[in-house]
Amino acid sequence: MERLPIERNLPERLCYERPEYTLPPGVNLVGRFRCRGVTQLPRHAHAGVFELCLVARGVMRYSYEGHEVDIGADEVHLCRPGVVHAGVNNLLDPCLLYWCEFDPVALLPAGPGLEFFQRAASGKLPGPVPGRLRDRFEALLETCGRPPSAERDAEIQWRLGLMLLEVARTGKHSETCVRYFSPPVASLIRAFRADPSGRRPLRELVAETGLASSALYERFRHETGFSPHEYRMQLKVELARELLCTTGAAVTEIAYRCGFSSSQYFATVFGRLTGVTPGRWRREHANGKKSTVSAT
Repeated sequence: MERLPIERNLPERLCYERPEYTLPPGVNLVGRFRCRGVTQLPRHAHAGVFELCLVARGVMRYSYEGHEVDIGADEVHLCRPGVVHAGVNNLLDPCLLYWCEFDPVALLPAGPGLEFFQRAASGKLPGPVPGRLRDRFEALLETCGRPPSAERDAEIQWRLGLMLLEVARTGKHSETCVRYFSPPVASLIRAFRADPSGRRPLRELVAETGLASSALYERFRHETGFSPHEYRMQLKVELARELLCTTGAAVTEIAYRCGFSSSQYFATVFGRLTGVTPGRWRREHANGKKSTVSAT
């Protein structure tokens, strides 16, 4: 009875947020965002409220407190009040995510559930996502969209409180966690970031970690979700996005500066990772004309 159908053609963004919408105490925002192309997600923090994000499709890459974490499909991220966070390089990659901002003290009774949020650190929650969490978000959004009434407000609080208790039960045996890379993987990532255009051969950088290439490749994929080549290509495209926004260099020049063998190959990779062409990215994001999502 609780399960709702998930439509294929979702609107780009659906968000109920104070003060534009009347929401009951303890609930600051409930939203869903279908990010079809790379979008700006600048540094920000939430005063006095927690943020809970569920990634339903794609990967959301967060940077905060000196750490980076990838939240993949069917994974949950918790951010404490006042913690400054952003997308990696202030960008949000294509994904489908649900999120809410809330005060657990106003929604949960005293007990283990409330204690979990009071002690939890910001980071990706360990363990499996509570069953049907995406459906519960959809039901919560539907309830928020009804005309304000005492019954509607009580149902919003009940639905969100139930979600939070389920999340707390899932993570109660372990603290929330950020992604810490093992020394060989961290060493290779630092080498990639020191040489974002990829001029140094990959085999050289792998050899410097001290691990055999096969062992490192396996560990790298396990810890990051990408092969070293795929991860490096992401960094090249990140550099290209920055150059497209901040310089007037021709696309062909940027392609070579970022280590691509040709502008055609650059355009192919750029389109695959961002969903748009380099030219369109520049038109939409240069000179302050940037698409933004401010609520996550």
